[in-house]
Amino acid sequence: MPAIYSELKDMTLSAFKVASLLIFIIGVILCSILAFQLPVLDQLYFIDFIPDYVILFLFLPAIIFINKKRLYLFLTGCVFFVMSSSFQINIANDLFEEDGIIDHRFKVASFNIAQRVNAEKLYQFFKQESLDVLFVQEGSYDMFKDSAQYNLYGECVKRLCVLSKYALSQLESLNRRALGGWGQYVSLHKINVGGNSVLLANVHFASISNFGYRFNTFAGFLSKVSLFKDTKAIEFGLVKALIEKWSDDEAIVVAGDFNLTDRNQQFTQYWGGFRNAFNESGFGYGTTRKSWFLSPRIDHILSSKRLSPVATSVWHDMESDHYPVVSTLQFIGRTE
Repeated sequence: MPAIYSELKDMTLSAFKVASLLIFIIGVILCSILAFQLPVLDQLYFIDFIPDYVILFLFLPAIIFINKKRLYLFLTGCVFFVMSSSFQINIANDLFEEDGIIDHRFKVASFNIAQRVNAEKLYQFFKQESLDVLFVQEGSYDMFKDSAQYNLYGECVKRLCVLSKYALSQLESLNRRALGGWGQYVSLHKINVGGNSVLLANVHFASISNFGYRFNTFAGFLSKVSLFKDTKAIEFGLVKALIEKWSDDEAIVVAGDFNLTDRNQQFTQYWGGFRNAFNESGFGYGTTRKSWFLSPRIDHILSSKRLSPVATSVWHDMESDHYPVVSTLQFIGRTE
């Protein structure tokens, strides 16, 4: 009997080792997809939302059960984990670029208020953070109607609002009517900062919730994910075309709720040519959407190459289901 128990124990341990190694390999594949932002099937479209602790759980069993290769597995796991993690470490940001001269900087913030934060709190936030421009999503139609009392300029295109220290020129906007939806998903404005013309794009792209929360069947879930993905591509493409239409070799800031993390392949495909403020000058996860088990950064501040992010952070809770993201941007090149 003892021999049988010993043999059964060895077989069980071998099974655990094989299973843990397979799970480890799955973790490596997952990290590779995230690190290199590889295109995936629709079933894995939201893989970029996976938090780091899930990856750690995938690596741990192999490190525990496979004794002989433990060190190699641990080092391999560390390398892939660091490559794929959304955690950012930016100790210092180089403000100088080749043939570039620093002239001016200005501070911007983006905040999806989810119709829960009133204008007075936003004015206070603007003053407290010494902002130059505030992009607001899901605001009210006339929330900045009294901005002149604060010596500021405010404009709202439906629920997309901009508050600025500088005079705003409203250009053009797009809504989802042609896509079978509702609401604006981009509004364009221009300001002049110390002789620098800046094109502002306030964006709020489609959310999966726009297509319903209830997925009665797996096929239904896949169809909604596919529709969401296609809609995202259309909105991204149209907004980029609109920016190109109005841009005249000037500084550009695109800010708002993308409802997508920057680890998603589709995000990279359309917005990889812009500088991501948090990636370049933020620290930590930069979580912008409240969640008890996820840590997604779906609100972004992007800029053209004429602007260098100096410092970026996520502000504290202001009663929305999002957190504001704040960034200081530095002009590169001579002012006019």
